[in-house]
Amino acid sequence: MGFPYIPFVSKRARTPSFKPGWLAFAHDDQGLRWLHMLQVPGEKPRVLAWQSLPAGDILPQMRAVSLAGKLKRYRCMAVLKSDEYQIVQAELPAVPPEELRQALRWGIRELVDYPVEDVGVDYLEVPFDKSRGGVSRAAYIVCAKRAVLGRYVAAFTAVKARLHVSDVPETAHRNLAALCAVEGKGVALLGVTPGYCLLTFTLDGDLCLARRIEIGLDAMLGADATQRAQQFDRILLEVQRSLDAFERQFHFASLSRLLVSPLPDKVDLMPFLVDNLEQKVESLDLNEIIDFSAVPDLAQPGQLAACLALLGAGLRSEDAIEVL
Repeated sequence: MGFPYIPFVSKRARTPSFKPGWLAFAHDDQGLRWLHMLQVPGEKPRVLAWQSLPAGDILPQMRAVSLAGKLKRYRCMAVLKSDEYQIVQAELPAVPPEELRQALRWGIRELVDYPVEDVGVDYLEVPFDKSRGGVSRAAYIVCAKRAVLGRYVAAFTAVKARLHVSDVPETAHRNLAALCAVEGKGVALLGVTPGYCLLTFTLDGDLCLARRIEIGLDAMLGADATQRAQQFDRILLEVQRSLDAFERQFHFASLSRLLVSPLPDKVDLMPFLVDNLEQKVESLDLNEIIDFSAVPDLAQPGQLAACLALLGAGLRSEDAIEVL
């Protein structure tokens, strides 16, 4: 679960001693949120601390973080928001590994809407039918403007901290689904966040498909009965289309179940999907896979929705922290 990082620093610095785990940050229109997650082999991942700050500019918010002044002791990551990156599918060029990222920039130049000279890139190989032999060259390319990445670097530098890596919600949600995976079978996760739903399909820890649905928890909570029924119908349609797409593209892997992230009782999306899908649908019980005992106030559906990507990002392995 080490991918992706988007490189944005050209000089490798000497790595100091850090506290174990990851300190994951997200900054968007809702504010700044962070959490510190620790993974110990043989134990459930633990959230040791978290904080949510109201909307505002990132620099003063970083200074207001309760760990300010100590951030340099942590491995820090930023989860990018949807308008700060793109994911495109392309073939990996046949070049030496050390030349791959530069070749990817030019290979995707017609697929992105900004100059490729100004982007950081990384990639995910798309799962394939290994029983047929050979190797797959299909990949999802994650790209972001260096100016965007630089804004985060500057914010962390301002509080004397180091931003090690950046991540995206698609791979963060993949990490959560991987905790519930069945070997050789796919698992789908419908993550409902305040601003949108993100549907991901994973197979043996690898991302197969991802689809963003522009209906979120806030819209559902603010809707009347008629509006919510329309929202649910639209989500159902998108889920059905995605299930069909997974079956076509990954016919060699059956889907074990569709997981739905925690929701307030008022939002009965889960039973609606159970009644209207042939696919097995289950609730993602985050308390079963993550230890919230140190932060019981986080383990509420509304808070979990806002921090879903952070929780997944915090599951990233620690052996991929060097930034090239």
